[in-house]
Amino acid sequence: WRTLLDPEGRMRLSWEHFVTAVTRHASKAIPWLASKAMNELADSLPTTTEELAAVWRALDDDCSGWIALKEFDPACFRALRQFKVWAHTEHGGVLKTLKRLDENGNCRLSQWEMRKGGFPGDVEVLFEYLDLDMSSTVGEAEVKFLEEWDLVWEEYEAAARGVWKRGGGKGS
Repeated sequence: WRTLLDPEGRMRLSWEHFVTAVTRHASKAIPWLASKAMNELADSLPTTTEELAAVWRALDDDCSGWIALKEFDPACFRALRQFKVWAHTEHGGVLKTLKRLDENGNCRLSQWEMRKGGFPGDVEVLFEYLDLDMSSTVGEAEVKFLEEWDLVWEEYEAAARGVWKRGGGKGS
């Protein structure tokens, strides 16, 4: 999600961003797949607008016009949400958490520092989602997007869609 589809950390994709990301990465993958004698897999990647639209529709299951992380990878969404809520509650923000828990002053957090700092969630899972450079630590560049992530809006939007689906929206 973060490295291929949403490197800017918006936590959601529009149709335009989805098409750009998929076509950019598919064009890189097809020669590699072909060179690895995996033509069958290369042939199954979406290439036409219709195929991309079918994938989009499968991912945008609530027809919101966005593919949100919550739809794409619910486990990642839960882990990042738990960390963000904890960081804001305990330390006043994600970046403040990094600074406060960084015992060795290297501007990066290790799993050990995160555990020692009291994060109640699964630190290993959290690091799977945040440690983009595979350094076994996370730094400001890898978590900064969480500071801007508006969880209140996410929850409001989900609740509003729930009302609409149950028949409480306009026109019901």
